[in-house]
Amino acid sequence: MKDLSVIIVSYNAREFLAATLESVFRAGDGLDMEVFVVDNASSDGAPEMVRERFPQVTLMAQSENLGFAKANNLALADAQGRYLMILNPDCILQEDTLTTLVRFMDEHPESGASGPKLLNRDGSFQVAAKRGLPTPWVAFCKLSGLSTMFPRSKAFNYYELGHLDPDEVHEVESLTGAAMMVRREAYEAVGGLDEDYFMFGEDIDWCYSISKAGWKVHYVPTTQIIHYKGESTRRSDTDRERHFYNAMRIFARKHFAGNPISTAGIEIGIYLSEIAARLRKRATVWVPMLIDFIIILVSFVFGYHIKFGEFVFREMYLVSVLYALITLGTLSAMGVYRGRGHRPIPILLGMFAGFAIVSTSAYFVKSIAFSRLVIVGTAVAVPLLMLGWRGLVRMAVSRPQARRAVVIGLDDTSRSVMEYLQNGRQPGLRAIGWLVYDPKHIGESPCGLPVLGLAKDFAQIAEEEHIEEAFFSSKSGSYEKIVKLVSANPAKGVNVQVIPEGYDPEGDVPLLELDLGGPLLSRLANPRGPSMRVRKR
Repeated sequence: MKDLSVIIVSYNAREFLAATLESVFRAGDGLDMEVFVVDNASSDGAPEMVRERFPQVTLMAQSENLGFAKANNLALADAQGRYLMILNPDCILQEDTLTTLVRFMDEHPESGASGPKLLNRDGSFQVAAKRGLPTPWVAFCKLSGLSTMFPRSKAFNYYELGHLDPDEVHEVESLTGAAMMVRREAYEAVGGLDEDYFMFGEDIDWCYSISKAGWKVHYVPTTQIIHYKGESTRRSDTDRERHFYNAMRIFARKHFAGNPISTAGIEIGIYLSEIAARLRKRATVWVPMLIDFIIILVSFVFGYHIKFGEFVFREMYLVSVLYALITLGTLSAMGVYRGRGHRPIPILLGMFAGFAIVSTSAYFVKSIAFSRLVIVGTAVAVPLLMLGWRGLVRMAVSRPQARRAVVIGLDDTSRSVMEYLQNGRQPGLRAIGWLVYDPKHIGESPCGLPVLGLAKDFAQIAEEEHIEEAFFSSKSGSYEKIVKLVSANPAKGVNVQVIPEGYDPEGDVPLLELDLGGPLLSRLANPRGPSMRVRKR
């Protein structure tokens, strides 16, 4: 029997998957290990990359997206390891991660599952690494925001176990499916992941089943990984919110259905939270629509008041609402709320079509007839007001500057990345220099850019130079060195990206998508969304 089976479910995460696999094989040195990749019908060439660069991997390419639980179960059924590790395709492991977890499990036979410390891309602690069960009270605190208000409270933030030291080993109730090692005997006792979950929630459910079967679940921060978090789901065309909140419903109905009052409360809380999440996600659509609706409605009402000197009848308000909705419909049809909201032509055409419908309706249906002078006046005023508020928003939000980037390490891989950045293929990034491990390079200017300092001073230099993107070459420094460097003194807000040694300069540079959207005001200023994807050469 093998020591370890590593299972990675991937969906459109080709570049991240390459770095993850490289780090897995480095971390597996000394272990009798097998690696499975279950690809959920990726369209980015991930299966071909795995076949070409990692022929030792057992690839299970699917023709459809099976979801996280079902895809993992396919590989779990074939796995031969004493320990079974499920791992996300956007994780960077230290060289000691797998051996540390295997050793911990060997030394703690009561442990059914264990997971490492997780870091965000800037080196800060990722709270999902250790969690409590979402009982009715815990779920209420999470959904109501009490856990955010009191992050270190055991009473109010038990879900994220904010009261536990993230640098100490703890027995916990749940780990994250991003990186979880399970003992074979525990797996055989409880079975695989519950396939009722498409994505989200199945890891908590699995840990709960393992605990109920008499095993312990441990959080083991003596080793750590960088988890970029959500790269597959962010690139998926599935309804993320629906799956996330549906997972919460499944878990609550499966494990806490005994108390109808608390169950009803959880259902209501989940429903309200889902509505709020969808509203936040679609804010760049409904906020402009609401502003335009108010502008149209107020313009009609005040136009009537200017014409007749008074507000005469209640029906006027109902008719104004009807006209406003008709106009919004034509604006929507012209694509004003699908990324064309700052262009005058779609707005003018939408307004013209809307008021043409309004005028025609008033001519044939006398009960909703309105003063044509008011209609014409409103048709002139409204486009100016609509373009006006959009122009003010764009003036208030300065155009995002190119993000300042550094490359860490001096080798052929890092030089290829630097040349890529200097060639302008990523206009949202501006390389400003290098960080090096060897002080002998201080004072040099490879590729025409200065060496700013040593990698060990990364956080300090990042703050002084306002660095936002940092590209570490895994050829110059080990994964363990990189992870420990960024975690020892996290550079808040800096996207740490690790370029795998096998990086092909003739292919895509494995850069993270840059989400420069930021707050709502910025997103309204650029409704298309300014995230930039990797472009092919």
